[in-house]
Amino acid sequence: MQKNFNEHTTLRLKTSFLRMKSLSYKNRTPSNRINETTSLFSTDLDFLYHFIPYSVISPYMLLGFGATIFNVENAPTPSREGANSDYEMNLGLGANLNLSSDWAMRVYHTVNDNGLEGNSDLDEIKGILGSNGDTYMTFCVGALYYFAKGEESDLCKELPVGVKEIIKEVPVVVEKKVTDTVFVKSVPYQKKLVLFGVNFEFDKATLRPESYPILDHVVKELKSHPDVRVEILGYTDSIGTELYNLRLSKRRAEKVKRFLIEQGISPSRIYTKAMGESNPIRSSATRIGRAFNRRIEFKIFGTRKVKKN
Repeated sequence: MQKNFNEHTTLRLKTSFLRMKSLSYKNRTPSNRINETTSLFSTDLDFLYHFIPYSVISPYMLLGFGATIFNVENAPTPSREGANSDYEMNLGLGANLNLSSDWAMRVYHTVNDNGLEGNSDLDEIKGILGSNGDTYMTFCVGALYYFAKGEESDLCKELPVGVKEIIKEVPVVVEKKVTDTVFVKSVPYQKKLVLFGVNFEFDKATLRPESYPILDHVVKELKSHPDVRVEILGYTDSIGTELYNLRLSKRRAEKVKRFLIEQGISPSRIYTKAMGESNPIRSSATRIGRAFNRRIEFKIFGTRKVKKN
């Protein structure tokens, strides 16, 4: 049984039963061989960190501790014969194979540390922490079923449908070739472009990696049409005060402007404007809605050639 706190961290409660055999030598003499058997019931509380939580194969590491109740048969130390209790520490690596939205296969390997084989010789150093305990390893394969799930993480969602099509709608100046003599005039126009996928770190003006391919495409279009000017509008969600969000949206718009300038776009073609939490395009009641509202919009200014009557 486990609880996922976010995309990366999980707290897991696990119970298990093991039956193990070990070999000891009384007084460290090969002729005095003792075959000992331990039946172990353990309950562990482990912390799991998933490195790539939204991948089909999601590797993780675990660290935790637990309590054990075990019964020793034919113990080398008579006082350890019979029922005992102890603690253990767990360290392991594993991976989830996400088969569907409800099912996953789990494979993991753990190293545990406690006292099991009924030998309390103080000269022994057997534990993974250099203690006088016992260390044992397990390799497990199992199935994982999600009985209940919260709201789907933004990290697991693809970009909104139509992002590429929206980007391709950047207005350009088109001059039509004609065979007859035609009088044309330049007509000013403007158009708004919403850039989904230009994301920032939470409460920061730091661009996330998925933002750069989208902005690179914008740079390419602006370089192809040097007469086009843009105004960058920065928006936030409604979390925080209105004044704070206004300042944060200004920093984010300026961050996009600096990126365009670094890619060779003239500063004279770029303007910025802070919009704060105004003009939401989705409800801020849900996390997905707030993700849509944290956005960058481009207002395009240019001219197009039209026939003159």
